[in-house]
Amino acid sequence: MKSHESYIKIELDRLKFNFKKLKALCGSTYFCAVVKANAYGHGLVDVAKALKEFSVENFAVARLSEAQTLRDELGFGFEILLFSTWGHEDIKALNQLQISPVVSTSNQLQLLKKDTFFKPVHLEYDTGMHRLGLQSKTNSTNLDYYFTHFLEASDENTSKAQLERFEPLTSDMALPSHAYSTSALAHREESSKLGCRLGLGLYGYGLEALQPVLSWHAPVVEIKSVKKDETVSYGGIWTASKDSKIAILPVGYADGYRRELMNNFFVLSQNKEKLPVVGAICMDYLMVDVTESSSVKIGEEVTLLDEGVLSAEVWAEKLNTISYEILCGISTRVNRIYL
Repeated sequence: MKSHESYIKIELDRLKFNFKKLKALCGSTYFCAVVKANAYGHGLVDVAKALKEFSVENFAVARLSEAQTLRDELGFGFEILLFSTWGHEDIKALNQLQISPVVSTSNQLQLLKKDTFFKPVHLEYDTGMHRLGLQSKTNSTNLDYYFTHFLEASDENTSKAQLERFEPLTSDMALPSHAYSTSALAHREESSKLGCRLGLGLYGYGLEALQPVLSWHAPVVEIKSVKKDETVSYGGIWTASKDSKIAILPVGYADGYRRELMNNFFVLSQNKEKLPVVGAICMDYLMVDVTESSSVKIGEEVTLLDEGVLSAEVWAEKLNTISYEILCGISTRVNRIYL
């Protein structure tokens, strides 16, 4: 870790806690860990490696390059599902890398009928999401799993209606199926035989009693004295109402710290003081007002994102978005430290 850069701390014991809790909710049914988008910002390889040590055998990614990375770094002997609109030009790589193809388009279904694929093959039915997935029944004998995607997973009635549409599409063939995401587990019946594809919950969000795995920290690299009526940062959009002390943090929008948070958010000092973010957030730096703090010094670390008052859910509410976007939006240039 460099003393002049922000960094992310990934607590693998929390990842294990979340996995065990979620696995218990899924029972003995199919269980797939979703590690696409750099494991939701947590680091693809290190997270997948840890999950493998926890006995996870099935992983989902969204890009062939992610699958390639997993094979290069972790080898073979476990399943990788590729949730993407792959085409004919990708079949050779899918087979060489032993990737389980997800069939979600009519074109992919035609390719399935013509070519030989590494198995197992998973077919998606569209039961209401209206994004990807087949809308009519197929009796292809090249399939191993069916699945569907909930459009509003936390809503029990909407999910139940989708499952009612899913059942007749899959009833003729005795194949295992999966449907449940993290938030849908809140209304999953214990007797259900439908498996789970879980992402957000592994990282500590989406259900109560889970533990956020990621926290984001940055050192104070400078403290400036700013006189009353002087401005801070680009555009002079924040003006000191009195003589002030301004701490400079080496983190900005290129790291994933959103510009919309300027002048209306805070970071936490080591003493849990709320330090207001002031002035325009720059590409590589942001400024916080430490005038009222008695403890903040150059070299001290502050917290940008964590559980509680600085959780990804709090960020998301402030930014009118979802916690997924916050976590996935942290740049790969921010160093990840695994504990």
